[in-house]
Amino acid sequence: MRSVFLSTLCLAGLCVFSGSSPLKPLSAMQPQEISTFLQSQHKSPFLKRLELASAQALNTPYRLGPLGEGPGAPFDQKPLINFKEVDCVTFCEQSLALALAKDHGQTVRILQKIRYKNGQIAMEKRNHYFMADWVPNNRWLVKDITATLPGHQWLNRTISHRQLFASQNFTGIEALEDRDLKQAYLPTARLQELPRFLQPGDIGVLIQSRPGIFAAHTGFFFRTASGDWVYRNATSIGPQKVVDTPYADLMASLQRSKNLIGMALVRPHTSPKAP
Repeated sequence: MRSVFLSTLCLAGLCVFSGSSPLKPLSAMQPQEISTFLQSQHKSPFLKRLELASAQALNTPYRLGPLGEGPGAPFDQKPLINFKEVDCVTFCEQSLALALAKDHGQTVRILQKIRYKNGQIAMEKRNHYFMADWVPNNRWLVKDITATLPGHQWLNRTISHRQLFASQNFTGIEALEDRDLKQAYLPTARLQELPRFLQPGDIGVLIQSRPGIFAAHTGFFFRTASGDWVYRNATSIGPQKVVDTPYADLMASLQRSKNLIGMALVRPHTSPKAP
C-alpha cells in the first residue's frame, strides 16, 4: 500500500522462519473456498481468526502496490482485492478483513472500509500514510499504544498529500492540507524490552528517518508453538514473500539499518465490530 506510495517503503529484508499450514494457501483459493474457510472459523475469537487468516498468506509472493481502485478508476486501475500478491500493508489489511468477515464478499466490503476513509473508494480517500491516515481512520479496529511503552520517544513530521500526488503526476485531485504531526516510537535500542508488552496480532510498524513520512514497514506479531515471537510480514527483500521472521532476526535487521530508527506498536481491538 500506500499502494503506490507507502509500499515503496516496505524495505525490511528479514530472515525467514518457515511457517506452514495444512490448508490450501490463500493465494490458491477460489472465492467460494475462501468463504468456506471463513465460515469454518467464524466462532473463533477475532485475534485467533487473524492469526489463522494471516498464516494462510504465508509464502504469498511480494509485489509493490498490488491494489488500486479497480478497473475504470481514474488514477490506479489495479484490483480492489488480490490474494495472489501482497505488499507489507495490503497483507495486513487483507488479513484483518478476512478475520472480520464471514465470506469472500464481506471480505471485499470490509477491506474497502479499512483502506479508505469512510469506505469511499477514491484515490483522495485512500489511507496513504499508515500512521497519519490509516491508524486514525481505523480507530474502530486498532489503537496506537506506542505512547504507553516505557522509553518511547517522539518524532515530528510534515505529512503532505499534495506532494505525494504531485510526485505521481496525479492532476485534478483534491488533497488534504499539509499536517504537522508527531508520532511516538520505541527506539531500536529499547526494542529488546518490547516482547514482554506484546500481544498476538499486534502490528509492528517500523519507523524510519526519512522526512515526510513515519512508517517504513508493517507486520503482525504472533507466537510460535514454542512460545517465541515472530514478525509475520511481506518482505520486499530476500525471499520476497510473506514470511515469519524470528524476533531476534528482526532486531538484528533494525540494528544494521541506517534508515530504520525504531518501531511503533498498533494493537487491534479484541472484538471489533465489522462495519
